[in-house]
Amino acid sequence: MRTRYLANAAFAFLFSTALLFASFAIASDKVPKGNSKESAELKQEVVLTATTNAPNGATGTAKLEAKSKDGATESKIEVKVEGLAPGTYTVQITKLSDSNTVDLGTFDVSTSNSEASAKFDSKDSQPLPPGFDPMDIASISILDSGSLVVLTGEVATLNGKFKAKSPVVGGPASPSASGKAELQSKVKNGVQKTKFKIAAKDAPPNAVLTFKINGVDFGTVSTDSKGNLKLRDLPAGVDPEAIVLIQFDEADGTNALTVNF
Repeated sequence: MRTRYLANAAFAFLFSTALLFASFAIASDKVPKGNSKESAELKQEVVLTATTNAPNGATGTAKLEAKSKDGATESKIEVKVEGLAPGTYTVQITKLSDSNTVDLGTFDVSTSNSEASAKFDSKDSQPLPPGFDPMDIASISILDSGSLVVLTGEVATLNGKFKAKSPVVGGPASPSASGKAELQSKVKNGVQKTKFKIAAKDAPPNAVLTFKINGVDFGTVSTDSKGNLKLRDLPAGVDPEAIVLIQFDEADGTNALTVNF
């Protein structure tokens, strides 16, 4: 199963998807056969710069956070401003995919305090609009009551992490085969680091198997004399977040091992 959540405007120069914490630990090494686990996280802070429509000294920040685990996604945007004139302001995003703008909601700056904040999330506070995609944001802006942009900032390189874990399932050529597969990827400041591992047992011994990703042939791999297979590197140019199916087939096309993410 793929959530495609941290999918891809930013994970595309990547993957991003993102990926911000240094730990790649998978919670458990025991995944039930036929069950896959997938999660992704991103986090970014955007500096909001004053335009000529804003008072002198006006500043702001916007924090974007999103988490996806086994298909369930939570997103949050928190905006903080200082130095704006009293009034009602609108938080607006510009979409990366089509440059359309979407209003998230409003907040007020009082006459007694020029500091103000607003939170938009998938749980409480002000709800995010239906279909909100945290990966499809080019910029975040603050508009005054006259629809003039007073603060704005671009969402540049997203930082985040993606990880997935699935069982290796034996095919007709080796129905008793089993194992596990792990994908982990991290993007920070535009730099991607990827970890990949497959370990399987009870495959055909001393076999040369065709290695396929999403149906594309990437050469061959070999099992040892006991039918064990270990693989630790992805082929060059393969986006880990785009992998949905890995297969290992015998020379006659009979499937020996399959991994579904």
